[in-house]
Amino acid sequence: MTDNSHSLPKNSGMSPDEPASALEVRDVTAGYGDRMVLRNLSCRMPSGGCSGIIGPNGSGKTTLLRVLSGALVPVSGWVGLEGRLLRDMPRRALARRMACVPQFLDIPVSFTVEELVALGRTPHVSPLRALGEHDRLVIREAMHMTDLTGREDRLMDELSGGERHRCRIAMALAQEPEWLLLDEPTAHLDIKHAWEMMDLIDRLRLKKGMTVIFTSHDLNLAAAFASSVILLKEGAIAASGPPASIMEERILTGVYDYPLRVWRAESGAGPVICPLRDSGADRHQNP
Repeated sequence: MTDNSHSLPKNSGMSPDEPASALEVRDVTAGYGDRMVLRNLSCRMPSGGCSGIIGPNGSGKTTLLRVLSGALVPVSGWVGLEGRLLRDMPRRALARRMACVPQFLDIPVSFTVEELVALGRTPHVSPLRALGEHDRLVIREAMHMTDLTGREDRLMDELSGGERHRCRIAMALAQEPEWLLLDEPTAHLDIKHAWEMMDLIDRLRLKKGMTVIFTSHDLNLAAAFASSVILLKEGAIAASGPPASIMEERILTGVYDYPLRVWRAESGAGPVICPLRDSGADRHQNP
């Protein structure tokens, strides 16, 4: 008899016609201690695409990403990965399929680039076994794809902020994940390096056939790189769908409580979002 104890609940709400190759959250309430950040939230990220999670400060972006990665267990509701409950998957097995890059990661400054990237092989290597030739090949490829070749022996405190970002992504790639989750991957980067970082992530997604889910404060980055967007407000989904349908002035202005203008290029490129000066700003000027 087949054991279905780890399958999604029968009342999951998933249509029989919907593919199981998705990361799904159903009726999730989650938070920290007595403070609930997400309430009865449901969403679904199909495999193969790039999903962006956006919203104002405190709307629950990082909390949702932590729930999706299994790092935060919800108070109620469930999370399913390709038809199986995330909570019932062994952590080591999950780490072979999913990598999460947090916004802040405490990295020992004494680590070299290669030593840090090699940590990504942990789910694949027995504690009693040294890295094999395949492991080292994967590590070298991860460093090559993130433009870290030649920096193998550099220490963490010798790197720029952008290089440290690439190291964290290289470490995640060394896990050989099918799902790559990133929390604010362009935080603290200037415009040039932020767009280069997202372009790198998108190229890696296409080359490796990964599914990418990322959080961002930058609406223009989300509009340019995400195939679908989840817009959060106060722990609930305000809107979801393709950027072209979500990035509307009425929707964004309502969620961010600030006037935003949206331009759409005739070439069909993604929408461009720009804040307008609030007319209420005159109140702050000296008479």
